[in-house]
Amino acid sequence: MNLIFDIGNVICEWNPQALIERLFESQAQRLEVMSSVIQHSDWVELDRGVLDVEQALANAGARCSLEREALSRLYRETPVSLTPHPSVVRAIRDLKSRGYPLFILSNMQRHTWDWLYPRYDFWKLFDGIVVSCEIRMVKPEQQIFEYIIDRYRLVPAQTLFLDDMEDNVAAAARCGIQGILVTDITSAVSELYGRLGIAR
Repeated sequence: MNLIFDIGNVICEWNPQALIERLFESQAQRLEVMSSVIQHSDWVELDRGVLDVEQALANAGARCSLEREALSRLYRETPVSLTPHPSVVRAIRDLKSRGYPLFILSNMQRHTWDWLYPRYDFWKLFDGIVVSCEIRMVKPEQQIFEYIIDRYRLVPAQTLFLDDMEDNVAAAARCGIQGILVTDITSAVSELYGRLGIAR
Protein backbone atom coordinates (compact mmCIF):
# COMPACT_ATOMS: atom_id res chain seq x y z
CA MET A 1 0.00 0.00 0.00
CA ASN A 2 1.31 3.45 -0.95
CA LEU A 3 0.74 6.04 1.78
CA ILE A 4 0.30 9.74 0.96
CA PHE A 5 0.40 12.28 3.80
CA ASP A 6 -0.73 15.89 3.85
CA ILE A 7 1.47 18.19 5.97
CA GLY A 8 -0.84 20.73 7.65
CA ASN A 9 -2.91 19.09 10.40
CA VAL A 10 -1.56 15.68 9.48
CA ILE A 11 2.23 15.66 9.83
CA CYS A 12 2.37 19.13 11.41
CA GLU A 13 -0.10 21.10 13.46
CA TRP A 14 -1.62 24.04 11.58
CA ASN A 15 -3.81 26.29 13.69
CA PRO A 16 -4.26 29.70 12.03
CA GLN A 17 -6.70 30.87 14.69
CA ALA A 18 -4.16 30.29 17.47
CA LEU A 19 -1.46 32.00 15.41
CA ILE A 20 -3.65 35.05 14.83
CA GLU A 21 -4.61 35.25 18.49
CA ARG A 22 -0.94 35.20 19.46
CA LEU A 23 0.05 37.94 17.02
CA PHE A 24 -2.94 40.32 17.14
CA GLU A 25 -4.42 41.80 20.29
CA SER A 26 -7.88 43.01 19.33
CA GLN A 27 -10.77 40.90 18.12
CA ALA A 28 -11.34 43.35 15.28
CA GLN A 29 -7.77 42.84 14.05
CA ARG A 30 -8.08 39.07 14.33
CA LEU A 31 -11.27 39.02 12.32
CA GLU A 32 -9.73 41.29 9.68
CA VAL A 33 -6.64 39.09 9.36
CA MET A 34 -8.72 35.96 8.99
CA SER A 35 -10.99 37.42 6.32
CA SER A 36 -8.46 39.60 4.48
CA VAL A 37 -5.44 37.28 4.56
CA ILE A 38 -5.98 33.65 5.57
CA GLN A 39 -9.35 33.22 3.86
CA HIS A 40 -8.54 35.48 0.90
CA SER A 41 -7.86 34.02 -2.54
CA ASP A 42 -4.29 35.38 -2.36
CA TRP A 43 -3.54 32.71 0.25
CA VAL A 44 -4.44 30.02 -2.30
CA GLU A 45 -2.35 31.75 -4.96
CA LEU A 46 0.61 31.70 -2.58
CA ASP A 47 0.01 27.96 -2.17
CA ARG A 48 -0.13 27.66 -5.95
CA GLY A 49 3.22 29.41 -6.28
CA VAL A 50 2.03 32.14 -8.63
CA LEU A 51 2.17 34.91 -6.00
CA ASP A 52 5.13 35.77 -3.79
CA VAL A 53 5.02 37.07 -0.23
CA GLU A 54 6.02 40.63 -1.16
CA GLN A 55 3.13 40.95 -3.60
CA ALA A 56 0.76 39.27 -1.15
CA LEU A 57 1.81 41.81 1.50
CA ALA A 58 1.22 44.70 -0.87
CA ASN A 59 -2.19 43.34 -1.83
CA ALA A 60 -3.22 42.74 1.78
CA GLY A 61 -2.04 46.19 2.82
CA ALA A 62 -4.19 47.76 0.12
CA ARG A 63 -7.37 46.03 1.21
CA CYS A 64 -7.14 46.14 5.01
CA SER A 65 -6.24 48.54 7.81
CA LEU A 66 -3.41 46.54 9.37
CA GLU A 67 0.16 47.83 9.29
CA ARG A 68 2.62 46.17 6.92
CA GLU A 69 4.91 45.00 9.74
CA ALA A 70 2.02 43.26 11.47
CA LEU A 71 1.11 41.48 8.26
CA SER A 72 4.74 40.65 7.57
CA ARG A 73 5.03 39.11 11.04
CA LEU A 74 2.09 36.83 10.23
CA TYR A 75 3.86 35.47 7.16
CA ARG A 76 7.14 35.06 9.07
CA GLU A 77 5.47 33.19 11.90
CA THR A 78 3.35 30.89 9.73
CA PRO A 79 6.12 28.34 9.03
CA VAL A 80 7.34 28.48 12.63
CA SER A 81 3.86 27.56 13.84
CA LEU A 82 3.86 24.31 11.85
CA THR A 83 5.15 21.93 14.52
CA PRO A 84 5.36 18.17 13.83
CA HIS A 85 3.02 15.79 15.65
CA PRO A 86 5.35 13.33 17.45
CA SER A 87 2.91 10.43 17.08
CA VAL A 88 2.69 10.93 13.32
CA VAL A 89 6.45 11.19 12.95
CA ARG A 90 6.84 7.96 14.95
CA ALA A 91 4.31 6.29 12.66
CA ILE A 92 6.13 7.54 9.56
CA ARG A 93 9.43 6.11 10.82
CA ASP A 94 7.79 2.82 11.75
CA LEU A 95 5.93 2.45 8.46
CA LYS A 96 9.09 3.25 6.51
CA SER A 97 10.96 0.55 8.44
CA ARG A 98 8.21 -1.90 7.42
CA GLY A 99 8.75 -1.08 3.77
CA TYR A 100 5.68 1.02 2.97
CA PRO A 101 6.23 3.58 0.17
CA LEU A 102 5.63 7.04 1.65
CA PHE A 103 4.67 10.24 -0.17
CA ILE A 104 3.67 13.82 0.62
CA LEU A 105 0.96 15.81 -1.16
CA SER A 106 0.50 19.23 0.39
CA ASN A 107 -0.70 22.73 -0.34
CA MET A 108 2.10 24.96 0.91
CA GLN A 109 3.58 28.37 0.26
CA ARG A 110 7.16 28.68 -0.98
CA HIS A 111 8.52 30.60 2.03
CA THR A 112 6.92 28.09 4.41
CA TRP A 113 8.31 25.04 2.62
CA ASP A 114 11.75 26.65 2.34
CA TRP A 115 11.71 27.11 6.12
CA LEU A 116 10.30 23.68 7.01
CA TYR A 117 12.28 21.38 4.74
CA PRO A 118 15.80 22.00 6.15
CA ARG A 119 14.63 21.77 9.78
CA TYR A 120 13.45 18.18 10.03
CA ASP A 121 15.21 15.02 8.99
CA PHE A 122 12.08 12.92 8.51
CA TRP A 123 11.41 14.38 5.05
CA LYS A 124 14.15 12.11 3.72
CA LEU A 125 12.03 9.08 4.64
CA PHE A 126 9.57 9.90 1.86
CA ASP A 127 9.83 8.31 -1.56
CA GLY A 128 8.25 11.34 -3.19
CA ILE A 129 7.20 14.85 -2.20
CA VAL A 130 4.69 16.98 -4.10
CA VAL A 131 4.23 20.51 -2.78
CA SER A 132 1.73 22.79 -4.49
CA CYS A 133 3.97 25.85 -4.86
CA GLU A 134 6.48 23.83 -6.87
CA ILE A 135 4.03 22.57 -9.50
CA ARG A 136 1.45 25.39 -9.58
CA MET A 137 -1.44 23.11 -8.70
CA VAL A 138 -3.45 22.98 -5.49
CA LYS A 139 -5.76 20.54 -3.77
CA PRO A 140 -8.61 19.80 -4.26
CA GLU A 141 -8.04 20.29 -7.99
CA GLN A 142 -8.19 16.96 -9.78
CA GLN A 143 -4.98 17.47 -11.72
CA ILE A 144 -2.77 17.52 -8.62
CA PHE A 145 -3.91 14.00 -7.74
CA GLU A 146 -3.40 12.88 -11.31
CA TYR A 147 0.06 14.46 -11.14
CA ILE A 148 1.23 12.46 -8.12
CA ILE A 149 -0.24 9.25 -9.57
CA ASP A 150 1.58 9.76 -12.88
CA ARG A 151 4.83 11.05 -11.45
CA TYR A 152 5.33 8.12 -9.07
CA ARG A 153 3.40 5.52 -11.08
CA LEU A 154 1.03 4.83 -8.22
CA VAL A 155 -1.85 2.38 -8.50
CA PRO A 156 -4.78 4.38 -7.04
CA ALA A 157 -6.54 1.34 -5.57
CA GLN A 158 -3.31 0.51 -3.73
CA THR A 159 -2.88 4.03 -2.36
CA LEU A 160 -4.14 5.55 0.91
CA PHE A 161 -4.27 9.32 1.41
CA LEU A 162 -4.45 11.14 4.77
CA ASP A 163 -5.74 14.73 4.72
CA ASP A 164 -7.64 17.03 7.08
CA MET A 165 -9.94 18.50 4.41
CA GLU A 166 -13.03 16.61 3.29
CA ASP A 167 -12.90 18.17 -0.20
CA ASN A 168 -9.36 16.87 -0.68
CA VAL A 169 -10.23 13.35 0.41
CA ALA A 170 -13.25 13.41 -1.92
CA ALA A 171 -11.12 14.61 -4.84
CA ALA A 172 -8.63 11.82 -4.22
CA ALA A 173 -11.49 9.31 -4.15
CA ARG A 174 -12.60 10.46 -7.59
CA CYS A 175 -9.17 9.33 -8.79
CA GLY A 176 -9.64 5.97 -7.10
CA ILE A 177 -7.43 6.73 -4.10
CA GLN A 178 -8.61 5.53 -0.70
CA GLY A 179 -8.74 8.19 2.02
CA ILE A 180 -8.63 8.87 5.73
CA LEU A 181 -10.15 12.19 6.80
CA VAL A 182 -8.01 13.41 9.69
CA THR A 183 -10.03 15.16 12.39
CA ASP A 184 -8.10 13.82 15.36
CA ILE A 185 -4.46 12.76 15.13
CA THR A 186 -4.63 9.87 17.60
CA SER A 187 -7.71 8.40 15.92
CA ALA A 188 -6.23 8.89 12.45
CA VAL A 189 -3.02 7.03 13.32
CA SER A 190 -5.07 4.20 14.82
CA GLU A 191 -7.26 4.07 11.71
CA LEU A 192 -4.19 4.05 9.48
CA TYR A 193 -2.73 1.01 11.23
CA GLY A 194 -6.14 -0.65 11.24
CA ARG A 195 -6.59 -0.12 7.50
CA LEU A 196 -3.14 -1.61 6.92
CA GLY A 197 -3.95 -4.55 9.18
CA ILE A 198 -0.81 -4.19 11.29
CA ALA A 199 -0.13 -3.66 14.99
CA ARG A 200 1.45 -0.49 16.29
